[in-house]
Amino acid sequence: MPRGLRNILVMLILAGAAWYVWATWGTLKKTLLGFDERYTLPMLMVPLASLGVNGAIGRILAAEFGVRLGIIECFALATVNAFGNYLPVPQAGAMARGVYLKNARQLPWASYAASVVVTYVSSLAISGILGLGGLGVMALADRPAPWQLWLVFSALALSVLMFTPLVKWVPLPRPLRAFGQGLNLLRGKRLLIGIILLQVALVGLTATGLYLACQALPDGRGVTWAVAWMMGLMLMASGIINLTPGNIGVEQGAAELTARLLNVPPGIGFAASALFRAMAVIVVFLITPLLSGYLARRMARMKTEACLPIEGLKTP
Repeated sequence: MPRGLRNILVMLILAGAAWYVWATWGTLKKTLLGFDERYTLPMLMVPLASLGVNGAIGRILAAEFGVRLGIIECFALATVNAFGNYLPVPQAGAMARGVYLKNARQLPWASYAASVVVTYVSSLAISGILGLGGLGVMALADRPAPWQLWLVFSALALSVLMFTPLVKWVPLPRPLRAFGQGLNLLRGKRLLIGIILLQVALVGLTATGLYLACQALPDGRGVTWAVAWMMGLMLMASGIINLTPGNIGVEQGAAELTARLLNVPPGIGFAASALFRAMAVIVVFLITPLLSGYLARRMARMKTEACLPIEGLKTP
């Protein structure tokens, strides 16, 4: 996206979020001031668990290219990736993780790009399929299933086409052939089953975090986990429009729209998603300095070991 257009969209999103807060400040203030502190600890545990699942996804994908990441290492990479997404630099988190894997683990950029695409697209496809399933259950239970959500989730579910043999017939230019080979490698059935299960776990964690946020707010205690599940799916899907740091504004708008369509009290979707994101920010900003230092030391040690002479060989 051209930088000028991106900057305009960022300003529009942030201005829209600021206007919403100003227009509904009385309700939002009353809602947030009634926060129940008993939910703080479990809400902090949700982003920690999500980082663990994201780390596991990265570990599985890297292993397909022969890179064996340690458990702490992959958790640290997921944390640094999340931290980078809060910086005012597009895809800073993914770039930081890629730089580490390239320099410390010699993972080619094309292979890393393929793993990133598989992660994002599988997340969108799972969100769409699960969303359609949730709407189907709501319709069978004679609960309102808004057509707008049917449309959004159907579009997301079409992402599953990337994992079908049809994609092999799409010609790629010569510079992208290595990237295409990486995608073909990562489309294996055995691998995708593991990734799908972990993506479903991420949706469940996001829904749980939003549910806890709703329960912690006085006006949100009537929100069920099923409704939080639908909001969580839209929250994750909104990540495709990652324009602002931490997806601020887009994420809250998606949660607010979903909440309104599901007849949740006004402002709860926005307030719950803001509270959910605030807990994630606290966790990420607290542990990133420690884990980034761990990665830096590990990378320096691996580079030193790579430069050591092999025993039995003469060195000049």
